[in-house]
Amino acid sequence: MRKFSLIVAISMSLPASFAHAQEGVRAQPPTSDMLVMVVRDDPRPALAEQLVQMTLRGMDKFTQEMLTQQLAGAEGVMPEEQARWLRRNAGPIADSNLRSLVDAITHEYATRFTEAELNALIAFYGGPLGQDIARKQMEAGGALGEAAQKFQIAFATELMTKFCGQFDCEGEAAKGTPTGKPSRR
Repeated sequence: MRKFSLIVAISMSLPASFAHAQEGVRAQPPTSDMLVMVVRDDPRPALAEQLVQMTLRGMDKFTQEMLTQQLAGAEGVMPEEQARWLRRNAGPIADSNLRSLVDAITHEYATRFTEAELNALIAFYGGPLGQDIARKQMEAGGALGEAAQKFQIAFATELMTKFCGQFDCEGEAAKGTPTGKPSRR
């Protein structure tokens, strides 16, 4: 997004401009008495990118460590061939999708925060205390992500168990009808 800033208003009258043109005067470089329009990029996307780089420093390593821990917890639960495949492919797949997450965070920061707020955050996270907090936020985010996932699974399981206790989900599924919804056929 570009925003236009008007730097100088027109102070020359049109007749004077026509007179100079008719006299064959060569075009002069812009002066303070001419209209000058400056196009300035919105600085927030670049500031948001800088903030994200500061606050997510080491996220790739942190993601790999989380995957390693999760995959270690799955050993013995699945056949070794599947576990080997997951160990070999989970990291590269996570890395290839991490950029879209970083882009989404950057966009959210750029649209949510003002330029002054982004500068204040950058100043804070640029210091030692801010760097410690950023690291701890990332660690807490990993732990909270696991808690959120457990919540989602528990909620969906309980909801569907109770829903299917009230309605015949298996009967509806056998008919090819979406669970609990009337057919529109």
